[in-house]
Amino acid sequence: TGGYANATNVDHGSILPDWNGGFRADMNYKNWSLGAFIEFQKGGQFYSISKMFNNYAGLGAATAGTNTLGNPLRDPVRDSNGNTTYMEDGEEVSYVAVPLEDAGAQSGGTLVEGVDENGDPVQYMADTRNFYYTEFINQEAYIYDASYVKLKSVRLGYNLPESMVESLPLKGINLSVHAQNPLILWASVDDVDASVIQETGSDFGGWWEGGSVPGTRSVGFTVNVRL
Repeated sequence: TGGYANATNVDHGSILPDWNGGFRADMNYKNWSLGAFIEFQKGGQFYSISKMFNNYAGLGAATAGTNTLGNPLRDPVRDSNGNTTYMEDGEEVSYVAVPLEDAGAQSGGTLVEGVDENGDPVQYMADTRNFYYTEFINQEAYIYDASYVKLKSVRLGYNLPESMVESLPLKGINLSVHAQNPLILWASVDDVDASVIQETGSDFGGWWEGGSVPGTRSVGFTVNVRL
């Protein structure tokens, strides 16, 4: 019917990465200094509850736009005769899904691909709202590669010239601007931060990106005085 069969106790992989690490670079030129720390990870998997809830609620990008037929995803599914409903036991019923080869040229819906119980390939145009509603808590659909490269911190500093502080009982003043988590340089998945993973210790997810408030960057200003 255009939805995936459920199975339990499926091995979806491991949160453990193939490798991870980071490096720091510091540069100085005359009175200026620049420092940055980059961290990175290759491999590992995580379960994104943010993406699951977004699609379930109709807020995710996957639930809008056009489908493989060039029609709005949210339009009703239509058969080859242009019908959006069919008769069942004397009652009119809306199509939940139609095989792709039987779908009308103006059909809405989401393309769902897989295999049937015999292992043969199948394709359906499934009603978008119903499809993402029934995919709720389908962990396999929302598991992603946790690889990323992230600019973790950056700092730009300036030492005031001695001529500016020689009249003061000070040896020097350094002014700096710094930022934490300013930028994800690259990630294997969009919209979520793969570096922010939670351990629940429960059967619900185990390791997951938790549908929390989006990550933020912080920017600060520092004055260091040498006496």
